[in-house]
Amino acid sequence: MSFLEYELTPIPRLLKNQFGSYYNNALGNGIFWAVILWSIFRLTYENMITLILKRFLWPCYMRKRVIQSSWYLLFFVTNLYYCKYGFSDSPVVFSNEFINWNFIYISCFYLHTVIWEIRNSFLPLHYLFFTLYIFVSYLLRDTKIISVMAALSIVQISVQISRLSIIVKKRQFSTFKTKELINRLRLVIFYTTMALLAFTYLIALPFIVIIPLVDKIKESYEPVGALLMLATFLVWLLVQIYNSPLKRLIYHLRNHRKEYPPIDCLGTLMECTMLKQRDDFAYQLQMLKIEMKERQARMLVNRKPKKGADMLFQTLKCMVAINKKIKAKAQRKQQALKDKLQEQLDEKSEPELNRCLQAEDSIENGSYKKIL
Repeated sequence: MSFLEYELTPIPRLLKNQFGSYYNNALGNGIFWAVILWSIFRLTYENMITLILKRFLWPCYMRKRVIQSSWYLLFFVTNLYYCKYGFSDSPVVFSNEFINWNFIYISCFYLHTVIWEIRNSFLPLHYLFFTLYIFVSYLLRDTKIISVMAALSIVQISVQISRLSIIVKKRQFSTFKTKELINRLRLVIFYTTMALLAFTYLIALPFIVIIPLVDKIKESYEPVGALLMLATFLVWLLVQIYNSPLKRLIYHLRNHRKEYPPIDCLGTLMECTMLKQRDDFAYQLQMLKIEMKERQARMLVNRKPKKGADMLFQTLKCMVAINKKIKAKAQRKQQALKDKLQEQLDEKSEPELNRCLQAEDSIENGSYKKIL
């Protein structure tokens, strides 16, 4: 491996200055090149699977889910193999070259995943803290990292198989019995995965790592390394539980049991627990339409009175308004009638006024009787 001796980055020199030449046996260069190789492998894998699924007319969001789940499934199967056969050659001392290569291979996968999944905001944190935990375990020569990796691999294999079974559930099968068998198998995988998650994260890993580290801190005179390992493991475990399907299962059972499920619910219990929301444009447009309909429905509900007192008050207000309108209309009609009668009286009074004026003139001239 002569290419590892070529220092493309200043990382090996920094490690040598900080930790000495004991930790600079091409480890820094190996990590750098391993991250590059992992990125190339993943990019090639995604392009190949995308081309295959496009030929079968799979939607874009389903292609992304299949690629992600199958990629992690393949890695954790390989990781479990390395935990069983690779590390077992030297379970106590991390000194031989084969162990170093296993360490580089596994730790750089998580490191490359942090860089690859950085667009998913909170998701890379648990990969980042697990990478730190691996580095601290390697520096302190702690062999419990093998058990942690094996337990994590078993859990993640079950999770990815359950996700893949849910993703391809819409595939049409030939007979009704085949559909029923597949559905029952999917339920068995799902509940087995939930049981493995709960047992591993809440019982097995704390028993394997936390309790021995606490005892070591109590007995050690210099517990700095053990404290650092415990801190990185606890943070990783908390973030892992927060991002796990267990949290989404509890959230679904608590908040999605309504007559009208919220927008963030994917439908069934298994889908909402194992899968994450889509982020493609078509899904966002569909969610906007649903949200607009819900807002219109809420506006209509808010316009309607909800209580008897409110209904009575609203009815009285309507009656008063109607009475005011009726009175105003009657007053306008009455005023119009008065104006019309006044005009008629004015038209009839003009001849009578002329006659009275003639009578006055005749009285003055002494001819009143003649006029009459």
